[in-house]
Amino acid sequence: MVKGLRVWRSKGIQPTLDTDAYSSGDAVGIKTQITGIPDSGIIRTIQIADDADQDIDLNVWIFDSEPTGVADDAAMALTDADAKKLINKVLVDTRVDGTNNRIGVEHPNLYYRADGGEVWFQLSTGGTPTYAADSLTVRFTVEH
Repeated sequence: MVKGLRVWRSKGIQPTLDTDAYSSGDAVGIKTQITGIPDSGIIRTIQIADDADQDIDLNVWIFDSEPTGVADDAAMALTDADAKKLINKVLVDTRVDGTNNRIGVEHPNLYYRADGGEVWFQLSTGGTPTYAADSLTVRFTVEH
């Protein structure tokens, strides 16, 4: 860490999930605000703990202001307005097998600026997982 920079880590964020099987490309949960995030910084780490032990890639769509969002378990298709708010999409495809769970970790080193600390995300799936209601927990680590 460079002198003068600080590290911020979000609390665990649990998206509300459908308990039916998702189709590949579906939104997983609804749009969610990352509360307390600094106005600008570098997202160093995205961690997704999966208590349902699904070995599935997830995309994390990150927005610089509130998107319209996509309904849970619907095809992930951005509106034109949401596309303009997109900071980036991060693929979380590296997972650690915790025997009863999976922990996905990516290090996107993604710069963002969002006045007022309003950053949102939404997940989408690259497979056909089935989750329990509160089985995903997402955390962000930011250097600012």
